[in-house]
Amino acid sequence: MVVWRVLHLREHDDVLLPPLSRVALSGPGRARATALTMVAQRGRRDLAVAALTAAEPEVRQAAARILSRDPRPETADRLLAALDAERAPSVARVLLGVAGQCGDRGLAAAVRWLHDRDAGPVAAWAMGRIGTPGAVRRLRALVAGRTAAPPAVRGAAARALGAAGDRHNADLFTALLRDPDEAVRYQAALALTEYGRSHGGPPPSAGPEVTDHLTELSGGDSPRVRRAAADALRVLDPG
Repeated sequence: MVVWRVLHLREHDDVLLPPLSRVALSGPGRARATALTMVAQRGRRDLAVAALTAAEPEVRQAAARILSRDPRPETADRLLAALDAERAPSVARVLLGVAGQCGDRGLAAAVRWLHDRDAGPVAAWAMGRIGTPGAVRRLRALVAGRTAAPPAVRGAAARALGAAGDRHNADLFTALLRDPDEAVRYQAALALTEYGRSHGGPPPSAGPEVTDHLTELSGGDSPRVRRAAADALRVLDPG
């Protein structure tokens, strides 16, 4: 029945598209967001551009999702400009995915959201993807606790450093494995696993303390930390 309805709608696109386009241009909140998605599936992604400045966050979020699939440089410029002006974390989370593909152009926008409880972890991920010296330096400061941030953001920053292949901060990972917050310990173990898989072993500056802490965590109270620590041990010391 669902398949029949989809086919039926597509057969009548010439009838549906004009009213859907009107809703996508000026409809109320959730209806406009839904209409934007529907007309984009029918080739009208252009209507999402104006929606980036809509009053309702759900409309801006839908527009950002649609336009984030457009690889053209001018679209990336529009999305970065929208991120500079954005105030809603739910929308910023979508736009930060584009910032992570834009190098230093996306760094300033990502930094602005780095300390937000909801969007901060995505901002850290974006900065890890950016991977420039400036992005890595800011992530190191965050992981080391030199700038205040929620635990989930610090953990995400640690994982971003691991994914970025940061070779010179094993001491930071060692400290994070002892962090009082479970989410930070978990992300630190994941970061070391990702580093080991990418580079075939632990960071060059890692001492035996890393293995000792991972071994301790692999027998700890948190199930997900136990699993992550055990995985890191297998990757970093396969022998």
